[in-house]
Formats: sequence, structure tokens, C-alpha cells
Amino acid sequence: MTATAEEPGVDREAERLAPVAALLERTWSAREVRVVAADRLSGGASRITWSLDVVVDDDRLVPLVLQRQRPGAIGTIRPELEERLLRAAAAGGVPVPGVVAADPAGELLGSPFLLTERVEGETIPRRVLRRPDLAPARARFAADCGRVLAAVHALPLAELPDLPRTDSLQEVVGHLDDALGASPAFELALLWLIDTRPPAVPPVVVHGDFRTGNLLLGPEGLRAVLDWELAHVGDAPDAAVTKPDDPDSAPDLTALNARPTAAELVEAVLEFLDEEVLPGGAAPGAFQVRVAAGALRIVERELTSSEDDRRRHTERLAALGFADDAALAAALRRRQVPIAQLPAVRATVLASVEDALRVANPRHFEAPP
Repeated sequence: MTATAEEPGVDREAERLAPVAALLERTWSAREVRVVAADRLSGGASRITWSLDVVVDDDRLVPLVLQRQRPGAIGTIRPELEERLLRAAAAGGVPVPGVVAADPAGELLGSPFLLTERVEGETIPRRVLRRPDLAPARARFAADCGRVLAAVHALPLAELPDLPRTDSLQEVVGHLDDALGASPAFELALLWLIDTRPPAVPPVVVHGDFRTGNLLLGPEGLRAVLDWELAHVGDAPDAAVTKPDDPDSAPDLTALNARPTAAELVEAVLEFLDEEVLPGGAAPGAFQVRVAAGALRIVERELTSSEDDRRRHTERLAALGFADDAALAAALRRRQVPIAQLPAVRATVLASVEDALRVANPRHFEAPP
């Protein structure tokens, strides 16, 4: 018989996840499974994550993690493929949470989800850097990452024939076009990446998001690699790509007349309040609140930034012979900027990036401790 906890104060998410208890009863051939705790964790754009505690037949407490695909999420592998990938990774010696069950059709909660064992440990970078008990893990962190990446790249592609194959550089170009539009700074960076791209190597399995935040550590070292939804077949050097983890700096791509605009940031915060905070009166996690507060700080700085910044930006572009960022970005993409003019272009772009950073996160200009 499926049941949820009746103890006072148990999160109401336990009741909403009752179908998960029924799935676990079938998976474990258990008489009864009860969800006694369900805490929603910080999640990304593609997954909603819960930490679950379930009691099996009244005598065994099992800690689990449920990752549910957000409706309409794109650009990530399907949960059923992620399930097979995790099983293959475990068999190949990669430390990953064990797979418990899955609902690939999305019939139980409205969208597909994956249930795994919950591995205890630390993922938050600042804590990894500061906790005294993690000193041994820090000492061997680089070696652990190298060993694990080698195991990931050695996974047999024949067992994962439907893992997507991507050209990461072209994928970045597409993402930038969709997210930012015209950006001379990124066009300069892309030119450098294209011109200095190393020779092609045999394709391998790539995690796609191998970074602090997705690496779970204990005192003894790296315990688990998490969040495989961006995995694909590509070049091994792709594994070195990382993303910022500081929520106070997110989103950190604000630029003069670029996205996200102040209106878009306010809209995102309102959406967070409407969809995450107000329904059911559930208290948001500290991470989500910090992200929302960081977005509002950006809006404040953008609204109070001087018109002089925009005027100087326009004057710098005009001195180069371009009407706006779009014209300069297009010329860089088509390689129509004379080589002799590139130093001046770089200086102009650098000045504009510094103006943008003063809005997005002025802490970037603070001297390191």
C-alpha cells in the first residue's frame, strides 16, 4: 500500500510525490513505501530536483534524489538515456549515484523523471575550499578529476548509440546567437577559438558539465559525478569547459543595450515569485533567493548607470566606423575587419566589457585577497 508521511510538519511535497512511492513499491517488491521527507533543491533550467527520504516496510530508511525534467526542456538528453548512461558509467568505474527507478514516459508526475541513490557530500565550491575536513580531498582533487575523466572518455560508444554527437564550438555559436544577439566581445573570442582550435581527435563520451557544483566530495576525495543531462559524444577537450558557480553574479552577461535587459531580469524575478514562492506558501531555498536578489541588484545598477556610459560606447564605435554593436559583430563574424584595425577594436571592446561588468558584478574589479 502506497502511503505518504503523516507526521506533523512533513513537507507537502511528500503528498505530491505519492506516485513515486507506488513506483518504488513495484521496483523493490515492497509491501509499503512511504515518502517521509521531500525537500526541493536548487535546480537548473532543465531539471527540478528533490531530496527524498522514504521508509520501506516500516523498517528501512532510504535516501534518494529525484530529478524531474521540466516540461518543454530542450537541449538535454532524455531521462531514459541518462539512466542507461549512468549504468554504463558505474560499470566503467565512474563514481555516480546508483540508479533506482525511472518514469521515462512522464506518466506519474507529468514529465519524465529519474530516481537515484542520494550520495552524501559537498558540492558548493566555497565550502569545498574552506572546510577543514575536506583538506585531503582538495589535495587529491586534480588527480581524482583526471582519473574520472579518463574513465568517462573510455566508456564504450557502442553501448550508447543514441547519445547525441555535437560540435561544441558550433553549439556555442548557436547558443550565443540565440541568447545574446550581436556581441563584439564574444565574436572576438570565437575568432580566437576557431583560429586556435586543436586538430580533431577520436570522439569520446563527454559529460558536458564537468565542474565544481556537479562534483560531490567527501574527506576521502571525489565521491560522485552528478547531473549528466548535457552528456554527448564529442572531443575530450570539451570536458574542460566550466561555468561560473557564484549565484550573486548570475546572470553575468549584462552589457550595454544587451540581454538580459532590466525588464527581462524583473520578469524573471516575478516568474520565480509566482511559480516558486507563492504556490502553496512553500519557502524558497537560500540559493534561489540569492539569485533573485542578485538579479535585482543588477537592475538597480543598470537603472542608475550614467547615460555617459552609453554615449562613450557609441562614440567609440563611431571612431571605428561602425554604427552599433550589431554592425561590428557582423563584420567580425565575416572577417571583414582589417588586421591593422584589430588592436583598436580590442581596446573598444575591452572598455565596453568593463562598463558592462560594473553593472553585472562590480566585484570583478576587486583585488583578490
